[in-house]
Amino acid sequence: MFNRRTRSFLPSMSNSPKDPLVKEKREARKRSVKKAHDRKSRRLSKIDVRQSVFFQHTEGQNWKLGKVTDVLGPHTYEISVSNGGTYRRNRVHMRPTSIAPKLRDLCPVLQPRVRDVTPLTLPEEAPKESNALKEPSGGNSQPCSVNKNITPY
Repeated sequence: MFNRRTRSFLPSMSNSPKDPLVKEKREARKRSVKKAHDRKSRRLSKIDVRQSVFFQHTEGQNWKLGKVTDVLGPHTYEISVSNGGTYRRNRVHMRPTSIAPKLRDLCPVLQPRVRDVTPLTLPEEAPKESNALKEPSGGNSQPCSVNKNITPY
């Protein structure tokens, strides 16, 4: 402790070359832990930019569909989702997929309306004037549904 040898007989994890037994036990423990870890671990494949992925939205919750937009580190990626949000996720929390997300356009361009200039009927097939299209007699130009007895405010 504090760069001095203790007067205790307790075993310590000293880096001193005077304790080869402690150093050997430490290396054996490191090998054992590494072997146990490597038994259940696996290498994850790299994910390309613009590849579709499912990723964990929050820990233990539902998986969301998105697209990788940037590689930020060896295992860190930036993902964009259809509602315009971006997330930063580790490779462990992502699963590649072949499903393409439907990205919503946040600024849709309105298509101009084109009026149909073609007549509905040809001139020779045009019906003669009917009584339904004429104004009612009396010279009143107001629609029939307007009540004449109501005064405006």
